[in-house]
Amino acid sequence: MVKDNDKAIIQEAKKRFKLAQDADNENRLHALDDIKFVHDEDGQWTDEARSARRGRPCMTFDHTSAALDQVIGDYLQSRPGIKVRNTGGNPEDLADVYTGLIRNIESESTARDAYATSFKLSATCGYGVWRILADYESDDSFDQCVKIQKVANPFAVLFDPMAEETCKHDGNYAFVESVLDIEDFKAQYPQAKTGEIDGSGTGTRDVGWFLDDAIRVVEYFRKKPVKKTICKLSNGVVADKTEITPVIDDLMMAGVQIIAEREVDSHIVEWFKLTAADILERGEFPSKYIPLVPCYGKTVNIEGKTKYRGLVRKAKDAQRSYNYHRSQTIEVVALQPKAPFMATPAMISGFEQQWKNINTSNAPVILYKPDPDLPGARPTRELPPAFPQALMQEALTALEDIKAATGIHNAALGMQSNETSGKAIRERKLEGDVANFEFVDNFSLALEHTGKIIVDMIPRVYDTERVLRIVGEDGAESFETVNQTVIDQATGQPVRINDLAVGKYDVTVTTGPSYSTRRTETAEQLTAVMQANPQLGMMLSDLWIKSLDLVGADDAVKRVRKMLISQGLVEPTEEEQQEMPQQQQDPMEPVIKMLALEKAGAEVDKLKADADDKSAAAALKTLEYATATNNAALQQAALAQLVQSMQQQPIINTTQPGGLPGQ
Repeated sequence: MVKDNDKAIIQEAKKRFKLAQDADNENRLHALDDIKFVHDEDGQWTDEARSARRGRPCMTFDHTSAALDQVIGDYLQSRPGIKVRNTGGNPEDLADVYTGLIRNIESESTARDAYATSFKLSATCGYGVWRILADYESDDSFDQCVKIQKVANPFAVLFDPMAEETCKHDGNYAFVESVLDIEDFKAQYPQAKTGEIDGSGTGTRDVGWFLDDAIRVVEYFRKKPVKKTICKLSNGVVADKTEITPVIDDLMMAGVQIIAEREVDSHIVEWFKLTAADILERGEFPSKYIPLVPCYGKTVNIEGKTKYRGLVRKAKDAQRSYNYHRSQTIEVVALQPKAPFMATPAMISGFEQQWKNINTSNAPVILYKPDPDLPGARPTRELPPAFPQALMQEALTALEDIKAATGIHNAALGMQSNETSGKAIRERKLEGDVANFEFVDNFSLALEHTGKIIVDMIPRVYDTERVLRIVGEDGAESFETVNQTVIDQATGQPVRINDLAVGKYDVTVTTGPSYSTRRTETAEQLTAVMQANPQLGMMLSDLWIKSLDLVGADDAVKRVRKMLISQGLVEPTEEEQQEMPQQQQDPMEPVIKMLALEKAGAEVDKLKADADDKSAAAALKTLEYATATNNAALQQAALAQLVQSMQQQPIINTTQPGGLPGQ
């Protein structure tokens, strides 16, 4: 028997489900018709129009899909990205770790597909959705992770109709609906009920929930109000009192005290999987947000009701008109008789069969007899029927109406138009981008809300010491140990570094060209700078090589940076500073430095006098130039050449015992 509390939850869910379903029913009917209009084989002809033209041409000449593909293509070329920012005052700035972790979550979850599917739907019918999950990393792991999941059918998701924000994050509940075959349902939930819903034994069945061979199962998310006490600690951290109570003694030993606390109204997000008769599963979702993210197209509120639509809604009538007039034109032309010949019976006498087959025969010669009654006359063809200009003009007018309704003109589609200059073409294309910018803007809002949900989930899901993969903007991967406990050498107390639970972060969305596009543009711009100013180009050479899509580019950058660092043109990174002492172990390095210091000394003059050999003299000049310009690579090459040449000649030793030249 269903418990009283569970019965109340089920009744609440059923009531809210119907309320949300009724509130959004009109939007969904229009949205479904939009999808069928674009993607169904005969979706652009209504049943009434097709019935009225039974047996007559009903052809489709789709121009709305081209406009739709243009909007979707613009999005695919410049995918927005989530960026986490430090709100300030955090003891550790882990914003880059959060951002890199979110990129890894997106990569492992194939979030690209979820985002693209939702954007395509929002541009088509005005509504798409994806969801966020907390799940185990694998079947053999106890570590949980965050995942982003595609929702292929957005009509399976219902939101609180009282929510006013675009992303519905102010709503109090939401549903994800599915329909299971009755046999599959019994196999998954053998103890669940499939008929009785009120415990009275009457066996009543709720219409719409229990079907003949299937059963409706919904995931029900709801916000449950709770009160909690938050504490401000002496280290600046604000935390839930229930979370720090178990470790309060450890905090006090570490010198961390509670300096203020207050009670606040908050909520938790409960999750139920249920039918109209049973609660099958339940739990608490690890976030204050309901993990369902809607992505809308163009929205407006009319008399308290939110309306949404895609790109094609306003263009459907124009597209139907175009299809009708083109089909009618083809029909009229096809039914018009071919231009006949005018002849007397005497002219074709004896050649009747040849003239009968004139429209199907390829005979090179058509024979006829002169008519004695009409001397000099011969068979002549009449003028062809007039082309239906009015129908074609209506079709062209409808085509212009499609462009006006979608905001996509010929220039935006790469077609020749009235614009002749490149600037005019760009301006017209920009008009189309501006007209449909709301699609991209609403997608950015959805993506920003996704980032807020994940940022809120990360400290709750990734709450143990573990190594996480961090993905950079350029796709480069690194690994970061988080929530790591170490002993503070100064105090001897354990402390946590890279603690994901510490600090406050917010989210923004970056839009623009993809990283690969920006890298190509950077390479082109740097190339132009290096050609215009070679001296400045030398200082930018490592950045230029890094921007090139080359095999081994990383190794090339390291080699160039070593030279730039040795010349003092760039500052070394911490990693490069650690490598520098190892590089100084090169046995040639002290000699090179000493020669550089003593290049103006008397012993160099002595070496010049002794170096009568042309090779030695050339080597000395090269060494002087390399020393003056601080070119380490050239110094090494010149020194090696000098040593080799000097091996053939005696060198006068004027040094002190155990000393170096000039000492």
